Amino acid sequence: MEPNYRRIYHRLKRRYPVILDMVDTPGVLQSYDDIPRLFAEFCRIAHMNQKQVIGDHYKRLLFVAVVTRMEDPHYFDDESPIRKGMATAIGDVLGCHQTVISHALRTVKNYLRIYPTFRAEMDYFYDQLTKE
Repeated sequence: MEPNYRRIYHRLKRRYPVILDMVDTPGVLQSYDDIPRLFAEFCRIAHMNQKQVIGDHYKRLLFVAVVTRMEDPHYFDDESPIRKGMATAIGDVLGCHQTVISHALRTVKNYLRIYPTFRAEMDYFYDQLTKE
């Protein structure tokens, strides 16, 4: 019989809340309602208007990466899915379907592994958006 990891996780969460904070680091993003504000701020930092960012594939990937990292800091380190509704919320801001966001996240994972400059730009935008 295989162990039920979900049950073990919830049991540990109840008994040892300190361990939960070490294992499940909360993200900076408080609500999906903050995403349009973050997009406007991202555009300001990138010195581009919203249409230019939406039309520029690379900048769009950077925005998706930064917002995903703000919601779940460990998303790019493992194979866990993003939280329900996250792809739809980002897609609403960028004017595309959640499937496009899912493909973008897969591309971002590859870019982070292959291109160190992409990670540096993502870190720069993340730092700029979180310091406010």
